[in-house]
Amino acid sequence: LHVGTANEDLATAERHREETDERRRLAEDELRDLDIELAELRVRLEATQEALRRDADASEEQALGAPAPPGLDDRGDPVARLESLEADLRRMGPINPLAAAEYEELAGEVAELEGQLSDLETSRADLRGVISALDNTMQELFIEAFAEIARLYEEHFALVFPGGTGRLRLADPEDPMGTGVLVEAQPAGKKVGRLSLLSGGERSLAALAFLFAVFRARPSPFYVLDEVEAALDDANLH
Repeated sequence: LHVGTANEDLATAERHREETDERRRLAEDELRDLDIELAELRVRLEATQEALRRDADASEEQALGAPAPPGLDDRGDPVARLESLEADLRRMGPINPLAAAEYEELAGEVAELEGQLSDLETSRADLRGVISALDNTMQELFIEAFAEIARLYEEHFALVFPGGTGRLRLADPEDPMGTGVLVEAQPAGKKVGRLSLLSGGERSLAALAFLFAVFRARPSPFYVLDEVEAALDDANLH
């Protein structure tokens, strides 16, 4: 009886030992996993400390004592906030560390160009004022000369065509500097008033009347007339 009881106790003790060994093995595996995780955490901690010194020039104590960033209160999830900020950084793409210096350089060039543009705008306004004044002066001189030549043309036309009517007029009086001059010539007894409908001699006389009107209005030191009498008979030549 005592031997049987002893065997049962021995078997029970053996089972306890095996269970204890199994728990010990599990504990050792868990301990190894914890050691690995601890080593990884130490590496991450060192990397984080190095990143703090490199990027923020701060120690671990300074970082932990810094105030929470805007938008993250006591109820906020810092991990979610970090992931959101990292996503924003990824969307922004790589950062150019020289961007600030390049911006300052380009801003100086833009300011210089804007100054030059302002000077050009001022110069353009001044030139437009000069051009406008010249246009007004040219128009006044042209109208004055045209009126005098038109008067003298009527006078000379009456000399070469007694009883006839000749006059000068502007095709568009509202635009004297951009329009043409119409020469009207109507000898006595004729209804036509266009030079193209006159005979060769009549066109020559009308042209001479216009030329002499110009010469009298704006005298020249000399005149060169090449066979102006070719189409004239004796009476008109005289």
